[in-house]
Amino acid sequence: MANKRIKLKKELEKARERLEEWTKRVKDLEEAYVEAEKTEVYGIFEAADLSPEELALVIEKARRGEMQKPDDEPEVPDGQSLTEEVIE
Repeated sequence: MANKRIKLKKELEKARERLEEWTKRVKDLEEAYVEAEKTEVYGIFEAADLSPEELALVIEKARRGEMQKPDDEPEVPDGQSLTEEVIE
């Protein structure tokens, strides 16, 4: 009976060690993910060449719903669409 208890105790210790390792691994992965996300967002705004003030304005307009969605086609004068050729 004591052998079974000793075996279970060793198995429990191993499981706790693995849990500690996996908990640390999850934490490390979460930190790496957040850092990658920040780097990606920073790269997008850096590529857009926006000043901090311009970025703040863009974010505020987006919050108010004043930004045009990428799927929306911009309005073109005289009822033409962007796909029509304009002949002058």
